[in-house]
Amino acid sequence: MTLAVILVLGGVAYSRGQSPRPKPTIADRAFVLAANRRCAAVLPRLRATEDTVRSEDSREKETTAAINRASTGIDELVAGLRRLPMAPAAAPKIDAWLDAWGDYTAAGRRYAAAIREGDPMQYGRVDDESVAPLKAIARFSRANRIDACIP
Repeated sequence: MTLAVILVLGGVAYSRGQSPRPKPTIADRAFVLAANRRCAAVLPRLRATEDTVRSEDSREKETTAAINRASTGIDELVAGLRRLPMAPAAAPKIDAWLDAWGDYTAAGRRYAAAIREGDPMQYGRVDDESVAPLKAIARFSRANRIDACIP
């Protein structure tokens, strides 16, 4: 299973396992609407697709390429989100949320590197690095009704 698939499934499982929705942490409706629009336009095309039967070497190369493509796409999305107008009171919390996205993509790139290096001992350790930022992203997104931005 590719990291992208694992991350997406983990995000879905995490976000669906949360109940009830956390209390909102920002009161910037304009940012929320704009972020939802932007994420809805970008994230679906970055999500992993189901693997087909291929050789292990081919699958490994495709997995690392897909992880790097998704990480780059997310980084570009985050750069666009940072350019959105935001209420001064909400800015520190939004910035922390956007920083978590950077931690998430950095973990994905480290995972892709571990796959390329062929070190199974690193896979789990590096994959675990994505859990905290993924939870932070999902928690903020859910609390503030930015559902299109839940990875």
